[in-house]
Amino acid sequence: MKLIHKIGGKLYVNPDGLEWKRSKWIKPIQVYLKYSEKKMAENADLIISDNQGIEDYLKAEYDHVTSKVIAYGTNDVVMAPGVAQPWLDKYGIQVGAYYLVVGRFVPENNYEVIIRNFMNSSTTHDLVIITNHLGDPYFEKLRQLTNFDQDKRIKFVGTVYDKEQLTAIRKHAFAYIHGHAVGGTNPGLLEAMSVTDLNLVFDVSFNRNVALDSALFWQIDTLTEVMSQAEMLKVEAIEGLAKKAKKITIIILFAQVFLFLIFIDLFCMNKQSIYKNTNKNPSTFVNGFSGAGGGGRTRTVSLPTDFESVTSANSITPANQLFYYISIFCKNQEKYYNFVIFP
Repeated sequence: MKLIHKIGGKLYVNPDGLEWKRSKWIKPIQVYLKYSEKKMAENADLIISDNQGIEDYLKAEYDHVTSKVIAYGTNDVVMAPGVAQPWLDKYGIQVGAYYLVVGRFVPENNYEVIIRNFMNSSTTHDLVIITNHLGDPYFEKLRQLTNFDQDKRIKFVGTVYDKEQLTAIRKHAFAYIHGHAVGGTNPGLLEAMSVTDLNLVFDVSFNRNVALDSALFWQIDTLTEVMSQAEMLKVEAIEGLAKKAKKITIIILFAQVFLFLIFIDLFCMNKQSIYKNTNKNPSTFVNGFSGAGGGGRTRTVSLPTDFESVTSANSITPANQLFYYISIFCKNQEKYYNFVIFP
């Protein structure tokens, strides 16, 4: 930290999630990870949280935390027709007649809860679980705990690494069940929201901050009931939820934006040489592009006054979000800047 500040740098940290809570770590490692989180909160000039729930947790847990929420998202979906049909036929799965679970095979993703609730339901749909369960001791433990092998509706199908095929499998599901209990914004949930019409989401703050009002939420003892509610929904209601989910999904690659901002900040140590305050009105962001003759072109982009809530600013394009992210990395975060790209 001292060396970074000595050369005029800033330390920006993206904590990703609450790693110390993951059950895969033994206690000593969890203690170390919690200590590392504490030191991060104390020393970072800016913490970039990918979820409002992460920021809320950090500010409640530690004093004097400076954080900005920059949500990441997923790409537009392009899917060839019929790409999933051979895969579905292989496992005897019918289009639109299965609940889908996709995720790492770890206890905090609530596999036991999902399976128990599903087995208690009277649904005629299958439960299709795409995960890396082969050779994992947790698979045998889960079988002993739930006897899921006695329920022919439950199908562990291994992993699917073909992105187009996985997208098609998501698309053809009746509903996606998201059980992740630890972490921030989960890419799997965003992917489901972009293609699966109906999403049943475990009710924790991280997931609520992503899905908002586009999903049905469940708790440990209510998933069976929520499944029954889902199967009674009219087509119009499901289509409405799907539309909300797709609107919420922010189509922007967080990693590229994050790296771009770091490069901008490191390259432009003197912000006055590249940023020029042109408008103090936070509802308008002006950016100019200089031409070879030094004239430059300028356009004005209208932004909502409360543009901090980027996860709900659904009318804003990724390009406009990018310019906003540039602005928050300037030392004076209350203003917006004229961004000039030199030829």
